[in-house]
Amino acid sequence: MHRKELMQIEDKIVHSEFHFNSHDNLSLYAQIFTAECKPKAAIIIVHGYGEHSGRYQQWAEKFVKHGYFVLAFDLRGHGLSEVRKGYRLSYYKFLKDLSVVCEKAGSLFPEIPKIIYGHGFGGNLVINYLISGTSCLDGMIVSSPWLEAEFDIPRLKLLFGGLFKNIVPRFIIRMNIHPEDLSRDPEHVQNIMNDPLIRHQIPIRLLFEINAAGIRASRSIYKINLPMLVMHGTDDKITSFKASKDFVMNSSNQTTFREWAGYYHELHNDIDADEVFNFVTGWLDKNFNKQVPEINPHA
Repeated sequence: MHRKELMQIEDKIVHSEFHFNSHDNLSLYAQIFTAECKPKAAIIIVHGYGEHSGRYQQWAEKFVKHGYFVLAFDLRGHGLSEVRKGYRLSYYKFLKDLSVVCEKAGSLFPEIPKIIYGHGFGGNLVINYLISGTSCLDGMIVSSPWLEAEFDIPRLKLLFGGLFKNIVPRFIIRMNIHPEDLSRDPEHVQNIMNDPLIRHQIPIRLLFEINAAGIRASRSIYKINLPMLVMHGTDDKITSFKASKDFVMNSSNQTTFREWAGYYHELHNDIDADEVFNFVTGWLDKNFNKQVPEINPHA
């Protein structure tokens, strides 16, 4: 594993970057946020489709201040991670990458609880990964999971994709997602519009695979028996709030569901995101080590 030189983001928080190999030898980018203290737990962040881990830096730093270390990475073909010309982005390969990342977290953060945090498409991946029963994780958080899509997909493209997804698996369509539908915060909307690392297209076959995985997740949630927090904004225009609400009905008694009235898709980037963060850390502290003191953000 090759690490770049450590650098201080701000007092008490240390940020390091590195690349590691996927199961099929792609170079995947990752970053760690830590501090000089014993953490309560480690959080693995799995970002949504078309974005990258850099968009979670602010929350990663806040987690560290509250005593949690963070590992975030870029999915293959996203952000600073590699995708080779001619490679097909497949759901199965994303899942395999997630397995490698969780193993990496085990070696980086031994002997402390590990919680995986998936947003949007990342939430879909996290749920399906844990359904397999092969994980050594201790808990999970999913926000605005892509169980069903709310954004508009033209019927003609869906028809064409359904007919030709196996013949032309790399056929690309543009995702009809508007930045202003992701957050009510104008500053974050502008950041999305100016971010050169954000993807706006998706292979049609992958789109069908994600939708199928969302159905599979909803039918198999009973297989997960870990502390789980599921959150969704009621005004999400990207992924279905109703699907999340139905999803938790068949989950274990260790599941907490929190709906956020009026919030859009990116709960962590929406107006009053601090309320969401406080709820998340409250849930974490309730379920995991409560004895480690927080880092004073003003130290």
